[in-house]
Amino acid sequence: MGTDIDHEEFSERDYSRFAERLGECLSALGQLLERPGFGAGPATVGAELELFLVDAAGLREPVRVTFTDGFDGLPVFSPDGQRLCWTSGRTADGKSQLFLADWNDEAALAALRILRSDPERVAKLQANGRFFVEEAKKAGLDTMTSAGFSVVPIMIGDPVRAVRLTDRLLDRGINALPIIHPAVPMKAARIRFFITSRHTQDQIRDTIKIVTEEMANVARRQSLMERATLAVVAR
Repeated sequence: MGTDIDHEEFSERDYSRFAERLGECLSALGQLLERPGFGAGPATVGAELELFLVDAAGLREPVRVTFTDGFDGLPVFSPDGQRLCWTSGRTADGKSQLFLADWNDEAALAALRILRSDPERVAKLQANGRFFVEEAKKAGLDTMTSAGFSVVPIMIGDPVRAVRLTDRLLDRGINALPIIHPAVPMKAARIRFFITSRHTQDQIRDTIKIVTEEMANVARRQSLMERATLAVVAR
């Protein structure tokens, strides 16, 4: 994943350049560790790995690329740079498979330019993500292992209920995405909420309130299809 080394002997200049570069990297790491809020959030155990777009100099905030629980790693670009292939455990049985996605290099570079010109946007996004998780937990909602990034899941369980709840939320002005089998195990359907730096705390509070209300409404009005699905899930 680094640079190939095509020789075995090195000059004093090589050693000096290496030491200089190492010092720059350690300095960048020190700045990152000193940032307020770094490492905040609940501790997790396991292979919760995601793909990030990073600045080559290590001086900018990384941009998260994947948002699925579990392992996402070992990324490789296609020779033409138009596609990204990586290994993920986001399968129904948890076994790793290769995933392929289109890659928009222009959009990725634009994201880095935004970070350079407006670093406060990242701080605001992170604060909103943590606030969403905090409010959801207060309301008794299951956000799983989310530490409050730009995408936060709320566990629903039954896939039919997750889809019906998504429709109810859309009717009330909330656009969220249901994740159901086979993308996740049958009993682990969830709804993902996408958070931006421009959301206000009032909007987040209202969203949590509406989610709580509609979850109760959907639970009271089970359809015949949902009851059948719940019976299958319970087996």
